[in-house]
Amino acid sequence: MEPHVACIMPTYNRPDLIQEAIYSIFNQTYSSWSLHIRHDGPFVREYNIPTDDRIYFSSHKKRTASPATLRNHLLEEVLSLSFDVNHICFLDDDDMFSFDYMEKMVTALENSNADCVYCGRSYYNDGFYRGNYKNSVFHPIEVVNEILPAGKTGYLAMPDVMAKAHVFKDPQIRFHGRTWQFGCEDINLFSKMYLAGYTFTCLPEYLVKVRWHNSEEPNHSVLRGNNKFERLGDLRV
Repeated sequence: MEPHVACIMPTYNRPDLIQEAIYSIFNQTYSSWSLHIRHDGPFVREYNIPTDDRIYFSSHKKRTASPATLRNHLLEEVLSLSFDVNHICFLDDDDMFSFDYMEKMVTALENSNADCVYCGRSYYNDGFYRGNYKNSVFHPIEVVNEILPAGKTGYLAMPDVMAKAHVFKDPQIRFHGRTWQFGCEDINLFSKMYLAGYTFTCLPEYLVKVRWHNSEEPNHSVLRGNNKFERLGDLRV
């Protein structure tokens, strides 16, 4: 029996962008998955969600304006499911997995003693040609041994990492509810994992496409060179 993967996805009124994200999961070569989508607030624009028992769509009672908060709620939901969840991953509503993301990431986790596996990612937006996304960004293998211990930021993004479910049974491994303001809730979480002693392994393949947010775009999450990243040190404790 295949290990079960639960994927967590917060969203807010982006029914057009989310389609590609959902179908990048729906079309996986791996079949033992569930997708947990939480809309931020009671107002929901029309979402064309595929009819599938593996997809759970819900709305938050009140607007939080915090994807980190939604992810924490969904983590509790996933951990309380009646069936066993073996691995957990994250995908934002404007990012995409390659069709073999889950198959390769699960295989890498199952064949190692590591708690987490991360893969390569690349960026796209209207200024990038999506067909060439694999050539845009290299994800360094040294990230765990050199980047995290040094406290440097900007290397591990949300969809890069799949973790064994037992990591999140540790109540300390949760998203910081305010880090969304600084675009580094993912870095904060993975730093917590590292500092708590959870181990990482690398799958040096490009399996994720992350939307690159220009400075004029609303709800941007990552801007290279943004001095807000310097605030990370204040958020890791």
